[in-house]
Amino acid sequence: MEEEVREDIISVLKEAEKLILNLDSQRLKQISDHTLHNSSTYQDEDSILIATLIYSIGKISEKEKYQLSFKAFANEISKEINLACNALEKKDEGGYRYRIKQVFKALNKLVDNIGVLASEVLHHSKIKKASRIFEHGISMGRVSKLLGISKWEIMDYIGHTHIHDISEVKTKSISRRLEDVKKVFGVGK
Repeated sequence: MEEEVREDIISVLKEAEKLILNLDSQRLKQISDHTLHNSSTYQDEDSILIATLIYSIGKISEKEKYQLSFKAFANEISKEINLACNALEKKDEGGYRYRIKQVFKALNKLVDNIGVLASEVLHHSKIKKASRIFEHGISMGRVSKLLGISKWEIMDYIGHTHIHDISEVKTKSISRRLEDVKKVFGVGK
């Protein structure tokens, strides 16, 4: 694991641990995007999984009807995140990945207790995060494989957003470019 990736994940996990205990779902969803840059730069699976995990926790914890159940699991989830963070600080990637799997297991247990709607929230969270990862330049096939969702689900979601319409580059009009060229060469003064 790249050092920058490791440090970013540690930072996100430390903050997430506190936010989970405080039920700060909005901030959880915000920090989930922090690792997306790494996922596009390094094609890093760990960053993608952390972004998805934290976002999913934020989505489930924000629903009022799930909050009572979530509070019961918050300590367990927070404890596992703390252990994952400690393992990563010791550069024990195997221990870190084991603990992240435990967080996913705890989250799945929570979803099983809450019911079908929560599993839909979790699935939708994966799709939304997949679209954000795709927006950062990871291929749809890779994102689909990493998150265990179909390309069609991602494409359907993207088709209902404006992600495909976003243009990173704003170009000048032809007349404006011509004026700039004239200034550079001192023409037309």
